Amino acid sequence: MAPFRPTLDTGNNQWKLELEMTISLRWADSRLVSVPCRLKLGDMLSLAPGTAAAVREAQESDRSIIWMPTPKINDSAITYRADPSNVAPGSIKNEVSEATFTFTGGATTPWIGAGPGGSTHCVDCAHQTLSFTWAIGIEPLLLFDFYPFDHQQFTIRFDLGEQVDAFSCEHLLSDKSSLFATLEAEGNLDSLLPFTDEYSWNTGAAEPLSAHHPKGDGGAVDKGKCDITFKVKRDTSIIFLKVIIPTIIVVYVGLLAVLLRAEDHSGDRAALLGVSLLINMVNIERDNGIGKLAYSVWFDTFNLSQIIIIVIAVIEGLIEYRLHIAGRELECLILQSVWSWLLLVGFYPLMTAAIILGGADLPEGALACWILMGICFFIALCVGYYRIRIGRVRRKQALKRLFDADTRDPEDFMHHFTAAFEAFDELGAGVLHIDVARELFKAAMNRDYDGDGQVTGFELFSNSMDEARKVATATGGKLSIEACEDLFAKLGVTKPGGSIRGGDTDTVATKNGGPSSRRYSKPETVVPVTPRGSISTAEETEIQSMKTE
Repeated sequence: MAPFRPTLDTGNNQWKLELEMTISLRWADSRLVSVPCRLKLGDMLSLAPGTAAAVREAQESDRSIIWMPTPKINDSAITYRADPSNVAPGSIKNEVSEATFTFTGGATTPWIGAGPGGSTHCVDCAHQTLSFTWAIGIEPLLLFDFYPFDHQQFTIRFDLGEQVDAFSCEHLLSDKSSLFATLEAEGNLDSLLPFTDEYSWNTGAAEPLSAHHPKGDGGAVDKGKCDITFKVKRDTSIIFLKVIIPTIIVVYVGLLAVLLRAEDHSGDRAALLGVSLLINMVNIERDNGIGKLAYSVWFDTFNLSQIIIIVIAVIEGLIEYRLHIAGRELECLILQSVWSWLLLVGFYPLMTAAIILGGADLPEGALACWILMGICFFIALCVGYYRIRIGRVRRKQALKRLFDADTRDPEDFMHHFTAAFEAFDELGAGVLHIDVARELFKAAMNRDYDGDGQVTGFELFSNSMDEARKVATATGGKLSIEACEDLFAKLGVTKPGGSIRGGDTDTVATKNGGPSSRRYSKPETVVPVTPRGSISTAEETEIQSMKTE
């Protein structure tokens, strides 16, 4: 028997099993001893390769001279007639290529298995061999629900006709004269499988290769039939290497876009995710070579899961962008940092692993992945809430301490300014966006530095923001702690040595030029303020709120 080959008839969308094999039939028939033409039976019932169609037809008629088994394979009769159909290139014809018939009266030939009545040898034995190629319908129908993790069962049913006892059926795998037993002893059963290496034996199933009598309609065993069943599973390695792994890589590379900041790379982020989405759409339309199905398979579920995760990433990116343009920069940064790690390290790998393990019939592993994914999601929610809620309190407290810092003590001032800077630097990047840094400048500079109870009209807060925006324009809208220190020195807030300008040692609003004078020469407008500092009523209310919290 050559390797069987499952093929798809694309025209009819039907699967067939192409066989190339030789079967040997033996039966005891003492009546043949008295047949007048028994010496001619070998010539009459044998068929040579290349025999013409007319001769085949005549020899098919000669088969009715004596009783012979009328074999069928999956309800397709094996006859001597030629196959008149024009088969497609690469397909096979349903016809016998060679047949032989012999009768040895009186001689004894061993049976395969225990013969009728406990006999061990065939007496007056007729022997016929049939070599043929045949395309038969596949029973049961192939199911691809878990493609490419599908397990298939191919059954070849030999029906030898009425009043036949195919007693050797159940001995085909154990008798040493049987092909199957010989191949099993040699460890070469794989030679029966398709030569494409698409399938391997389903060793997890009971009896991957079996031979037995089927049961009839009434539940009784039908001894005239013999079912040879192959239980196989698809080799997923090629599909993994060519489709699944590249898909995971493409999606993961696309998901790396969530690491891009919304303020600078919203378009690039959407483009990367869009490319990954399009590639997965192509995968859904991919011809898997399993025909037109009216139901979805595991491969469709896998591709849909990849699309869903990309869509979630796109939606999250839109939320980040809306937070950014609404001026809620810190919430945007926290969402981006928490979500990016949740998606890349937890959510996507665990979801993909769960779907793959489920398809591979490992439900325990799949369930563990789903549970871990839920735990990761819960942890991410807690971390995000903590960073937003507790971070807001921490930032307000840092602003309050900065506002209360002693302006005459350079170390105390810079210590509190640095602490506030780090409190607002959620990502630990060492830089702040200019809109975020504005809160620090408001608390640090919009105050009465010289302690005279008055704030000049061109006080340091507005001037510092003008200078800060100039610096931030050249650095992508960001300010570092070093840039802030340089800014203080440039505005005359601190001396080059690091001390605060003002207090008992230096005058903030002198009109003379020189190192300790203001950089601005326009007239001053003096505004009386409370000793707390130079802030508006609304800002004073905000500071008092921070103190209360």
